[in-house]
Amino acid sequence: MRFTYSFLFVAMLLLLGCSSGDSAKKGDNMDRNIPSTVYQIIKSGSYPYDYSHLMDQMSRTLVYYSDKNSDLSDFAKEYTLFTGEKAPVFDGTMIIVNMGRHNTGGYSYGIKEIISHEKFIEVKLLTKRPSPSSLVTMALTNPYIVILLPDNHKEVKVIQE
Repeated sequence: MRFTYSFLFVAMLLLLGCSSGDSAKKGDNMDRNIPSTVYQIIKSGSYPYDYSHLMDQMSRTLVYYSDKNSDLSDFAKEYTLFTGEKAPVFDGTMIIVNMGRHNTGGYSYGIKEIISHEKFIEVKLLTKRPSPSSLVTMALTNPYIVILLPDNHKEVKVIQE
């Protein structure tokens, strides 16, 4: 009996000690240096191959506020255009940023920092590019990211770095 308890205790220590410690879930801010604003990445990726009508667009940032009815319908249209999916219902501010057309894969966005100021929110995006020596898909891509700032209706300034 004593051996069983000892064995269970050691097994629990091993399991807890070997865990990765990465308990952050999608949308959590635990793995980033985000000082004062909660956010959630709703979707990111590149346009599918059959969305050729979007491929010639330049880089742009679109901001939608849930307290404006026209923004809700505009967001629903744009989100469906980007993803081919029905747009989620949201409360707060939704941001869509697309990078513009690139001739290869390997491009994406990451969130570097989100700072809440008194009158606006500053969103700093990290633009990820493939290294010159990396193997990439040879196809036209247009990376995008959709970010939700819940319960926020301040002006948003997006900076791409």
